[in-house]
Amino acid sequence: QRSTAASPISLSPAMSFSLTGVDDEATQRCFAHIHDRVRATLVRGEPVTVAGGRPVRRTLKLLRALARGHWIVGEEYVAACARNRGVAVDPAPFEEGMLPHVPGAQLSRLSGGGRALAGLTVTLRGATVMPHADLCSLCCEAGARVQYGRPISDAGAVEVYTLSLPPPLHLSPS
Repeated sequence: QRSTAASPISLSPAMSFSLTGVDDEATQRCFAHIHDRVRATLVRGEPVTVAGGRPVRRTLKLLRALARGHWIVGEEYVAACARNRGVAVDPAPFEEGMLPHVPGAQLSRLSGGGRALAGLTVTLRGATVMPHADLCSLCCEAGARVQYGRPISDAGAVEVYTLSLPPPLHLSPS
């Protein structure tokens, strides 16, 4: 019998099995066909995100899945679930194939998610490519505290402060 225990970060049922960065129409159709059944049979309700394409695109959905500690698997997972008549299969072997493409995914999942930026305060200043609300939400889901600062001359810069390092680390968009 499957457990229905909640994950460390509460997720809507629609977020427990998601697809991101997949352009292949056959995979998209297969995913749509088996989505509800796979989602209902995921072991312990552990969320699974299927990331497609090589190189893997760093979509907002993928970054949120990483921040939450989801299983990150490749498109092969969808095919395996389809072969299993829409019943979820163990994502572990499919995660292994993704580790070179999405470093840190397994570590995030094993730590329970929501801890990649734990203990950090992220200061948002100026314009960012991603809307501030989405960036703020993503940082919070990864465990950071977010604050807004006054605009600085390098409008795209984000400063990340840690509690243990006195000077800020400046990150610029690439």
